[in-house]
Amino acid sequence: MAFFECSGFNGTLHLPDELTTLIQQAFMFCSGFTGSLTIPDGVTIIGYDTFYGCTGFNGSLNLPDGLTAIGEKAFYNCGFTGELRLPAGLTEIYGHAFGLCSGFTGSLTIPDRVTFIGEYAFFNCSGFTGSLTIPDGVTSIGELAFFHCPGFTGELRLPAGLTEIYGYAFYNCSGFTGSLTIPDGVTFIGEYAFSKCSGFTGELRLPAELTEINRSVFGGCSGFTGSLTIPDGVTSIGEYAFSGCRGFSGKVFFPLILNYIGKKGFFGCNTVEAFQFPHTTPLTYLEDMLPGGATVEVPTAAVDTYKATDGWKNHNIVGY
Repeated sequence: MAFFECSGFNGTLHLPDELTTLIQQAFMFCSGFTGSLTIPDGVTIIGYDTFYGCTGFNGSLNLPDGLTAIGEKAFYNCGFTGELRLPAGLTEIYGHAFGLCSGFTGSLTIPDRVTFIGEYAFFNCSGFTGSLTIPDGVTSIGELAFFHCPGFTGELRLPAGLTEIYGYAFYNCSGFTGSLTIPDGVTFIGEYAFSKCSGFTGELRLPAELTEINRSVFGGCSGFTGSLTIPDGVTSIGEYAFSGCRGFSGKVFFPLILNYIGKKGFFGCNTVEAFQFPHTTPLTYLEDMLPGGATVEVPTAAVDTYKATDGWKNHNIVGY
């Protein structure tokens, strides 16, 4: 906390070449600094809150090659501009590290040694305008990690080693295009994780290990096309999970183990050819679970049961 809240400083901040560590909150709320910031080559760790709220910086941020860790909120709400180049030796990006740094532009490449991306790490970094590259070693993407980064473009290639995608991780990253394949090792996808990612096109491929699809995970992803297969282990689909995914044009296939679809789970998916259920006993039908008048395929022996059941009887029930 050496210069904590020294808001009267103005002009550039020059750090000594001999510096090896920047401790927590060292320049927190020093909002008068302007220009670019160069971290000396000997620095390996930047502590939490080090430059939190240094909103006056309006140039580039230059990080040294030897940097291994960026602490929580280290550069939160800083005004840097230009491309953010993360050093190859970086292994840890903690929560909120670059949150609200909306001035960064260009592409973002996460270094190969990074294994997790903390919550809010790039929250509302809305200025990025190129691709996002995440290395195969990343196993976890934290809550709101890339929330409202609509400028990212191109395909989102998720790493092969990924196991967890937390809530709102890519919320409103509407610039991504192409198909989305979620790796088979992913066992958890939090609510709203890909909500409003309207730029995706092509098929959505879900991982075989998934057991639940949370609330509004893909809500508003209007560009997905083709068919959709819900993995065999999925037992529940949350409310609004696929609401507004109006581009699906093939069939949606459900597993027999599925026992719940929340309200408006597939609301607005009006171009789906048919929703195919292997269940002989209808699931409890909740409000606007499927689009009005949708074709529903069920085992031939169960057609009459579905036609007599509230909610289901309002659809075009056919046997297969």
